[in-house]
Amino acid sequence: MSLIPRTEVGEGLARALEAFSGEPSLLLALVPGGVGLGIELSRRLALPLEPLITSKLCLPGGEEGTTTIGAMAERGDFFLDLVAVRERQIHESALDHCTDAALHQIERRIRLYRAGEPLSDLYARTLILVSEGFDSLSTARVALATARRMMPRRLLLAVPALSDEFHRALSPLTSAIYTLQSPGELERGEPIGRFITSFDSMNDEEAAGFLRQFRLESQHAGRSGADASQHQPPHEELGEV
Repeated sequence: MSLIPRTEVGEGLARALEAFSGEPSLLLALVPGGVGLGIELSRRLALPLEPLITSKLCLPGGEEGTTTIGAMAERGDFFLDLVAVRERQIHESALDHCTDAALHQIERRIRLYRAGEPLSDLYARTLILVSEGFDSLSTARVALATARRMMPRRLLLAVPALSDEFHRALSPLTSAIYTLQSPGELERGEPIGRFITSFDSMNDEEAAGFLRQFRLESQHAGRSGADASQHQPPHEELGEV
């Protein structure tokens, strides 16, 4: 696959997902990386967008993403790599530290992205989980598990590229997976940036800021549309000739 700009990624995925814009659907952006692509898809598909909060479980002393042994999501879904725990002989106290740090991160992100409000009730909708890529299966699994527990009408995954291994592991958890690459073009752990240009990684503060600005723009556009409709001249019915 050749390099493609971010706008073309959004355009390509939007074309693939446009059939779902005419039904009760919602985009779930996995924070922080999925926010930018989620906003792009929300604009193109005219679908509402919600952030989905997760946190990796990392060994003490390591930054998030360096020594990951699992992941946790905001509604309590939890995945622990038991093979890694046994191989590394990780002590119970270290696991407790990982869990506490993940809970703290989730609480911080809920305050940052949703002002402390819980995730909305998304029952019986088509949910589209949006991510710019996964560096571990644990995050993808807990995110999809959280979405599945909301009992959606269907659950879709939209991601620019996905390795064959990840595709096989995640397919049973979704109704369908939408990507822009053919099978076999991305190896496990290979960076998405090899195929996609202009995907600047965002931290939580930047992603939350973009999301707030997008919401303000959407609210302003909604008010402008309502005001315009209120000022339309009255429709004159034609009488009989």
